[in-house]
Amino acid sequence: MDINEIRQSGLIEYYVLGLLSEQDAQMVEGYLMQYPELQADYLEIQNTMQAYTKVQGIKPSEGLERNALELIRKSGKKTPVQIKSEKNKTNEDSTLDKTSSSSLDWKSLALPALLAAALFFSWDGYNKGLEYDTLQEEYNSYKEDCESQQEEEARRRTIYANINSVNNKTIELTPTADYQETNLLFHNNDVAETNYIQVKNLPEIASNQAFQLWSLKDGVDPIPLTVFKDGDDLVIPVDFEAGTGTYAITIEDEAGATVPTLTRLIGTIGV
Repeated sequence: MDINEIRQSGLIEYYVLGLLSEQDAQMVEGYLMQYPELQADYLEIQNTMQAYTKVQGIKPSEGLERNALELIRKSGKKTPVQIKSEKNKTNEDSTLDKTSSSSLDWKSLALPALLAAALFFSWDGYNKGLEYDTLQEEYNSYKEDCESQQEEEARRRTIYANINSVNNKTIELTPTADYQETNLLFHNNDVAETNYIQVKNLPEIASNQAFQLWSLKDGVDPIPLTVFKDGDDLVIPVDFEAGTGTYAITIEDEAGATVPTLTRLIGTIGV
């Protein structure tokens, strides 16, 4: 390319805007060192960009001026080429060829459009970044849900594996006279030291009440164990207490109790 073709190609404008590939950017840098006249174009475009971004309230790149000075020093000049205003042009400036002058005029008119395009691409990229962040959040949410479901499934498999173990004993609760509607199975495994309550029917309780499991041993006060409510999970893991002869279930305040309320004893399980 000769100097006029370079000017008309718009490469310098795209170079200033940072829209070129690394290979094309290196090519433009070679042109700038090969044709010192292009450095005036480069600085004019740079100054116009800085003025435009200042008016628009956009913070220009911190390295823009530094990069320009570094590029000119590489060409062997001690100071940058100065851009002369219309009022201060000398007679020798008027000898510049018309093609160069019209090219600079065209650049001054085209630069705002290029800047607008660059801002659009930046805004479009920003929006795409927001879309990516939203998708990433949705993905993380779905991932957490899947992991939670996998953990729940693993927990259920463990429960049913214990219930179906050869060491498991399944015992029906013996309800008291006031709570005959109570119907549940108690799964006790002394080897694995696990207990599960399989709910079939429990009496209705107040919202501030709960069921509590107790361990009954000869010569020992009742030992308070798991406090639970009837929920969606029909198989409830509860505490295991070694040496227990009988487990009992009472209705207590939802915080639990240290001494069983015998008037609300719903049943016992002999193990």
